[in-house]
Amino acid sequence: MNHPKDSHLNTIALAETALTQISTHGQPADPKSFELWYRFATGKSGLLSAAINSRLERSGTLTRKVTLIISNRSTTPTATWSAIACCGS
Repeated sequence: MNHPKDSHLNTIALAETALTQISTHGQPADPKSFELWYRFATGKSGLLSAAINSRLERSGTLTRKVTLIISNRSTTPTATWSAIACCGS
């Protein structure tokens, strides 16, 4: 069983990784960028990781436009509703 403090520390580490990626790639630290890089940091979406890694291997950088396209393509209504159901009310 996970201790609440372990979960807290794990999410802090993921958030720090997301912020590092944002800084490294010159992205704005707005909620949409943070969400994208946080999901990338979790490693739970192979498709998201593949899209970002592929783009970085090809061009060495990510533009804001490209990150928005990747973000929009990797966000599904099901995932959004699952997050709401999990954390809502």
